[in-house]
Parts: sequence; C-alpha cells; structure tokens
Amino acid sequence: MSELYGNIRVDNGKRKIGVNDNGDYIEISVNDRELHSKFANLLDWLEKQQQIIEKKGKELSRKHGNGPLISEDEDGKVEVNASALVDVTSVETECHKECCEKIDEVFGKDTCKKVFGDVIPDFALIEEFFEQITPVLQKLSEERGEKISNRYTRRQMAKGKRKKQRSKEELIADYKKE
Repeated sequence: MSELYGNIRVDNGKRKIGVNDNGDYIEISVNDRELHSKFANLLDWLEKQQQIIEKKGKELSRKHGNGPLISEDEDGKVEVNASALVDVTSVETECHKECCEKIDEVFGKDTCKKVFGDVIPDFALIEEFFEQITPVLQKLSEERGEKISNRYTRRQMAKGKRKKQRSKEELIADYKKE
C-alpha cells in the first residue's frame, strides 16, 4: 500500500445559492465556461416559446370561435369555453415542463422542484426566478474575474522582480497569501 504523498485543493468554483426557506440550495460553478452561454440560450429559447404560445393561442382562439376563454355576462354569470381553455393550457403546460427541464440542465438536477415546489410554474414564476438569479450570476462572474485578475497581476509582478528560481518556502508563502 502506498503512502499519501501530499494533498492538493483546487477551488472548483462551486457556490451554493439558497433557493427556499427549507434550506435547499443549488450549486453553480463559476469555473463552468458554459454556464453563461447555457443561461443566455435558455433565455432566448424562453422568449421564442412565448412567441410560439402566443401564436398558438390565437390559432386556438380562432378554432374555438374567437371568444374569450372565460367571460362574465351582465348578470355576473361566468361562462367558460372549456375546450378552448383545455387546449390553451395544454400548450402552455408542455412549454413550462420543457422549460423546467432546461432550467435543471443549466442549474442542476431538481432546481425547479427546489425553487417552485411540486408545481409546474407559469411564465410569471419562471421570470421571477430569472430576475433573481441574474444578479447572482453577475456577482459570481465578477468574483471570478477579480480572482483571475489578481492572480495574473501577482504573477506578472513576481516575474518582473524575480532573478532566480523561487524556493519552496517562497512558493508556500505566496500560496498562503492567497
């Protein structure tokens, strides 16, 4: 059996973000080079889906007589165009389910369950999630940028001052400063 030679710890960039009052959280890695593009692609996809749903809604409205899904007559009696309502909500529900799958792909398994609970969220809830997660992503990105900038600056400064190879003690001292 071999002996443990040493230990290393590399910051994997994972940060925990609380998402509800039960103590659940999601983990995001600031080192994930695809995180921002995945998030941007998700936002683009959602915008396109909203346009598709709007178009399908108009088509279904024409199919069901151009009347409102729910209306109230002058006597206060509520009338529901049940078949039109079922068709429209069915289209929206499928889109929202797919959106949850895409959110889970970007932010990790069960993100939607942790954030929204055991419901299929509507666009209002999904947009609220995006409004709250966006500043968090921006802050994490700034944190990562500062860390890289500081490391680069220290290395450049050390290179300029250094005339000989640094000793083990100097490397350890620099590491402890970080």
